[in-house]
Amino acid sequence: MKRILGLDLGTNSIGWALVEIDHDVRILRIIGLGSRILPMDAGEIGDFESKGVIKSATAQRTGFRGPRKLNERFILRRDRLHLVLNLLQALPKHYSIHLDFERDGKRSGQFKENKEPKIAYQSTENDHFHFYYEDAFNEMIKDLQKVNPNIKNEKGYRVPKDWTLYYLRQKALKEKISLEEFAWVLLSYNQKRGYEKLEVESKNEKENEIEEHLELEVEKVKAKQDQKGKYYEIQLMGVDEFSYKEYSNKQLTEVGDIKELVKVSNIDSEGNVDKKKTKYTITDIYSLEVVDTLYEKTDNKNTPHQYTIKFNSGWENVVSKKKYTSQYQKIEGHSFDYIIRTDFDTNGNIKQQQGKDRAIREPDYSDTSNDWTLLKKKTEKEAIQFNVTNGYVDAKTDSVKKFVSPKIYDVLKNDTKTGKRTKIIGGMFQVVERQFYREELNQIVKIQRKYHSNLEDRKVFEDCVKLLYPNNKSHAKNLLRNKNAIQNLLVEDVLLYQRDLKSKKSEISDCKYEVRHWEKTGKKIVDKITEEIIDEIIPHYHKVV
Repeated sequence: MKRILGLDLGTNSIGWALVEIDHDVRILRIIGLGSRILPMDAGEIGDFESKGVIKSATAQRTGFRGPRKLNERFILRRDRLHLVLNLLQALPKHYSIHLDFERDGKRSGQFKENKEPKIAYQSTENDHFHFYYEDAFNEMIKDLQKVNPNIKNEKGYRVPKDWTLYYLRQKALKEKISLEEFAWVLLSYNQKRGYEKLEVESKNEKENEIEEHLELEVEKVKAKQDQKGKYYEIQLMGVDEFSYKEYSNKQLTEVGDIKELVKVSNIDSEGNVDKKKTKYTITDIYSLEVVDTLYEKTDNKNTPHQYTIKFNSGWENVVSKKKYTSQYQKIEGHSFDYIIRTDFDTNGNIKQQQGKDRAIREPDYSDTSNDWTLLKKKTEKEAIQFNVTNGYVDAKTDSVKKFVSPKIYDVLKNDTKTGKRTKIIGGMFQVVERQFYREELNQIVKIQRKYHSNLEDRKVFEDCVKLLYPNNKSHAKNLLRNKNAIQNLLVEDVLLYQRDLKSKKSEISDCKYEVRHWEKTGKKIVDKITEEIIDEIIPHYHKVV
């Protein structure tokens, strides 16, 4: 008598069978069989093989809940925007007829059941779609013909109709567009509105300091030499013509480059700025080639593996790791983009940070690198550089306008020369700070208010506020007091609204069942709330009086 266990090992399941064999009488009997299905997809199996960890069911539900909430809030913003645009009489008829503005006597703005029209395309009798903004498209074609005369509407070099949106967005920053075009532009910002900083900012800033965030253009670059070695004196426009020393074997900064600068000024008791104590921090992206990497084993128990990375600029970066890695040997001879932050005093001399001249942020060296922070910095720098070159600067403060649409349209114009098809959303502008969209939207609404009386009609605005805030009287009053009321409503209350993070700090060490005592005239007493809880929930609890 012999028993055999057979296993069929698959990627997502294990089959098993237990059989009994009697060779004397030649009998084969199946004792039991079955299969065990592994409830994991290919991604989970890959995570388990690489990390040895599988996400819990709760973590997976949390991962799915996030996108659901984002989609729900996107739809809610769109519905609220529909309500406002309808009162402004800005929605095209073929679009508004499919919207439900009265549902069970309540405000709505949602699409009617089984309807989801496209604002830029109007359906015809034969169920074909006609591009609604044909006049704006023809305007764009004339503008593109300045770059490529071969572009035509019907024949020749074909241009996607959807490019019209970016033509209108950059046009609206300076010129008049129709109300229906204005509606299309605003709805597009609900789809891609940038990333807001949600970190809790420190409230421990010194009262005698003023912090300014600036983007300044490089005016002059001069090569010089001192005891420390070769350096380049870089002078920036504005900020008291601040210049600083960039020590490097090669020139890394060119005239016209944009530098992200933070200026921290000290103020005395009389309100005067002490220029001697002014500090500057410059953050920029540099393309550096790794010329050598040195490995050293240290006595540090936490990070015993130390790597010294040497760049072609003469800079060095020391990295300490807990585990040994061979990636630093693989990067020799290759160039990477690094985010580098350097502190300077008033005279432009380097102020060391923890014994280092500069803070170098390493990129992701893997072949499938997706460095979110680096991509964000590069995208924003390119947009600001374009705005400086093309005159998108505040005339009063000389500060650079943070717009994205002019850069996008310029890329599309270049595509007419090369024949490329640049991906916009999720491509060139995948990661952008929300402040860029905020400044652009404020400028668009500000310009269009000059040309459309509906945007200045106080009665229309009051109707919008009453519709959106029927119960929140205090917020409605604050909106009505605002001089730029319609602008603030569209930009901050609808399109760029970001709910506050829910803080649970109030519940820390504050259990409602906890008995608390106070001293009063030499006697201990229990607070009334706690006493009521004790009477209700713990009737036999011994009270302290």
